Amino acid sequence: MNKLLLTSFIASLSFSTLAQNPAMDICPIPISSNVPSSQVYSIEGKIVQLDSIVNSKPTILIFYRGGWCPYCKRQLSILEEIKNEISEQGYQIIALSADHYSNSQKTVQNNKLTFQVFSDFEQNSAKKYGISFILDQKTYKKYKNVLQFDLEKWGGNDKHELPVPSIFIIKEKRILYSYVNPEYKTRLAAEVLLAVLHNLENKNLATYRAIKNSEPKDVHSPEAIVSALLSSISVNKGETADWKRFETLFLPKAQISVLQYKIDTSKLLNFSLKSFIANSSANSTEKGFREYSTGNTIEEYNGLATVFQSYVALEGETQVKGVNTYQLVYQDKRWWIASLILTSNINGIEVPEQYIQKSKN
Repeated sequence: MNKLLLTSFIASLSFSTLAQNPAMDICPIPISSNVPSSQVYSIEGKIVQLDSIVNSKPTILIFYRGGWCPYCKRQLSILEEIKNEISEQGYQIIALSADHYSNSQKTVQNNKLTFQVFSDFEQNSAKKYGISFILDQKTYKKYKNVLQFDLEKWGGNDKHELPVPSIFIIKEKRILYSYVNPEYKTRLAAEVLLAVLHNLENKNLATYRAIKNSEPKDVHSPEAIVSALLSSISVNKGETADWKRFETLFLPKAQISVLQYKIDTSKLLNFSLKSFIANSSANSTEKGFREYSTGNTIEEYNGLATVFQSYVALEGETQVKGVNTYQLVYQDKRWWIASLILTSNINGIEVPEQYIQKSKN
């Protein structure tokens, strides 16, 4: 199951099984909404405009109950561990809770956090995001009398308001994704959060490329996209391959690999799109390069396709035969190449006739 769908499924189960939980009365702000205007407090006690901060850079916005909550402390520590991976994708982490700002400062110090933490003890932001609720009296008294924890003292008021633990992914002043779960013990796993970021990045860039660049005839089917690839790289001597067209066929972080196969010393050379183009451009211009499919074996299921393509390639006067293997995905109403691995017969192992025959039938 797709991780995004799995996350939503888990959240829906939690909502259905917690009917008596006052946190169930919340109404989170919808995905695709613009970032609401709200104020929070810095750990020094200064009023800060939250929307200005999250709109300045792609943001992972975390609402947690408080530094007193062991599940929240664990979540903050995990976020600190993956902070660099999140930063590599261009996002900042902003965390806020119902703690008074003096206690937010303690949370930063005690957990050695290096991302920004704010106090929302007045619940101004939590209300704007639709995730604030009032803790029931029974639970409040349990915290105070049994667990010896005074929520009023810790939060600096007697309103007993808390946010439902939530994550909002924000980019270009808009909410792209949210995870809101009234079951406070359940938090979004680090690997799922990173997968969501990766998925959103691919989808956003893919959508842009689909609208701006690709030719519909190139990407409407698995057979069409692999044919378009061969066409884009096939040129006469002195000409340049159509690398712009080539790039529109791939997901942004697709990988191209060349397998140099020998029984004892096989080697896999991996390239990004840019490095593959850089390594291929000079040869195709100097000698000319043409590649023809001699057979496509296509297996397709549920938006995923694998293509096993036999080919003949001519680089100048040199002829090479081999196989390209493609992993394709269907997204944004078109096909994309997620990865390509190619190999050739330069080791003396010829392509089996059965794969070539398929193109002739």
